[in-house]
Amino acid sequence: MARLRRDVGRAADGSTVRLFLLLLVGAMAAAAVTFLALQVGHHRGLKRAHEFTTAERIGDLAQSDDDPAAGVAAGLPPARGQRLGPPDAALTQAVAAALDRRGVSGVTVRAYEAADAVCGADPGERLRCRILTLTPDGGPAMAPVAVSLPAAPRPWSLGGESAALLAAGLAAVIATAWLASHRAAAPLARLSAGALALGRDLDRPPLVEEGAREVRQAAAALNVMQTRLRAMIAERTRVLAAVAHDLQTPLTRMRLRVEKIGDDGLRAQLIADLAAMQHLVREGLDLARIETAPEPVVPVDLDALLSALCEDAADAGQPVVFAQGCGAVLP
Repeated sequence: MARLRRDVGRAADGSTVRLFLLLLVGAMAAAAVTFLALQVGHHRGLKRAHEFTTAERIGDLAQSDDDPAAGVAAGLPPARGQRLGPPDAALTQAVAAALDRRGVSGVTVRAYEAADAVCGADPGERLRCRILTLTPDGGPAMAPVAVSLPAAPRPWSLGGESAALLAAGLAAVIATAWLASHRAAAPLARLSAGALALGRDLDRPPLVEEGAREVRQAAAALNVMQTRLRAMIAERTRVLAAVAHDLQTPLTRMRLRVEKIGDDGLRAQLIADLAAMQHLVREGLDLARIETAPEPVVPVDLDALLSALCEDAADAGQPVVFAQGCGAVLP
């Protein structure tokens, strides 16, 4: 029983740990996906904000001069022979929208990524360098100019505040997963304890059917099994009591008939056999009586029990002496 209790306890603890790990992994995966999605959205928002600010600046420069192309060229540094990279369609559209809002016309501005240039006075400064080509309407293209945009942070980069918030969120996820796993596994632990108690006492109250659907089904099955076992034992006890009671009458008649046997030796043997049979019948009746009205369990004084056994053996002529007790009391 102790081994079974340990096995059930380990199984319940293992279920709690597995459930905790499952909840933790799922919650952390969901949190990671959510955080990454927010970071990507933040990155894109910053990028659009930088493009809008740069486009507004270019629009203001174009509006500041009667010749929009000359105004932009005067307000931005020359590209200095930098090679054009892939087109930047987003910045090109943002500049066109800024010019339209100001009613500026007569110039076409296209933005390109710089192939091998670093914008800004500080080479270590993270800037996105763009090259603008200015083409006046009906005129030749002007020398390209350069403009720099602040680089948006990478989606996976973390600042101090973001790292602190992420750590707090992870701690909350771990605590929630731990509490949820314990709360979910508690009915399973109660079910295992109830199953162990059922093996010791069939008359205990039925198990409470709570928890997950599988746990409720298991508790209901144990309750049904308890009811059937009690009914089976009660039926067996009734049959045993009936058989033992019915055997008393024929045994009594046999005893009376045996008394009439003239052979003393044979009569003594038959009487001994009948006495043994009557003893078995009485034991059956006593067993039925005990099972229908069980006596409470009481402690047993081991010294008193051994002393009584020794006295019975001594009365029967056996060389037995109770020398010393151990003081043990069995529960």
